[in-house]
Amino acid sequence: MLPGGCDIHAAFDSPTGLIYPAMDTGNLTLRTNSTAHEILVDPKTGRARGVAFVDSVTHKSLEAKAKVVVVGASTLESARLLLLSKSPQHPNGIGNSSDHVGHNFCEHLMGPGVTGLVKELVGKEHGIEDGRPGGFYVPRFRNLSDKQPGFLRGYGFEGNSGKSIFPDSTDRPGFGKQYKKEVRDYAGAFINMGGFGEVLPRYENAVSIDPDVKDAWGIPVLKFDYKFGDNEKKMAEDMAVTAKEMFEAAGIEVIGVDKELLTEGWSIHELGTSRMGSDPKTSVLNQFQQSHDVKNLFVVDGSSHVNASCQNPTWTIMALAWRSCDHLADELKKGNL
Repeated sequence: MLPGGCDIHAAFDSPTGLIYPAMDTGNLTLRTNSTAHEILVDPKTGRARGVAFVDSVTHKSLEAKAKVVVVGASTLESARLLLLSKSPQHPNGIGNSSDHVGHNFCEHLMGPGVTGLVKELVGKEHGIEDGRPGGFYVPRFRNLSDKQPGFLRGYGFEGNSGKSIFPDSTDRPGFGKQYKKEVRDYAGAFINMGGFGEVLPRYENAVSIDPDVKDAWGIPVLKFDYKFGDNEKKMAEDMAVTAKEMFEAAGIEVIGVDKELLTEGWSIHELGTSRMGSDPKTSVLNQFQQSHDVKNLFVVDGSSHVNASCQNPTWTIMALAWRSCDHLADELKKGNL
């Protein structure tokens, strides 16, 4: 059994799956309590030469030199770091000759969904854990073959059912013994699902460095110019209607329909801001998540995504990062970096 996970890595986390194995190689130095605020630039070549950071405990400024700088701070923090890293060769931020760093920010659209009750399961005995999977996923079906009027792209549904400690509906009658009976009778009979849609990437949806506000370590924070458009609002309307239709078609009693679109940023699946592409004029990174402008700079998180799709992005982020690392290793062996 591995610390914090399991022997087959089903319960994945970065320390268990990535950091511990890397430390075992003897080639990793891990420095905690460190807040990076600038990618350092060689004044002669314009290449990245390391990272400047602040010790978050002592507030002391330090530097780490590097032959190659790999940024993986998550989409928003990576954008902040690139934009803060200015030099005569990079007046708009390192790797930002295209002026696309911070732009094309996108995420996932959430909120609309449905809650239902499977009547034939009410009153049935359920153990605390019956061994049955309760989660399910409905893949995207909009704008695959038939064009959907009103919006581009599409969404899927993520849902769950099964045993819960208390009923999803809080209006169950009773108190004390009667209330406990209601909880037992209805446990395992509820089912719900929510839409998970794509937010279109738009240049005007962007983050930039706030000219006035700084964080606890004196580093300027991000300012957001980001909002959902008509496409997202139309998609949200369709989510609610379709979710209700699906439950009704399955013979599930609909006890609640959520139509409200959750506020921007709710999904915490931030993507874009350093988009990948073949044209350095309209993108920041190449297919290996390597900066067009600075060959020894890589950005290996969700920054490179050109859109959000409607799926969870983590596995795609990790697969692309793996490919980038393989490419980096090959380039170092060849002496190209």
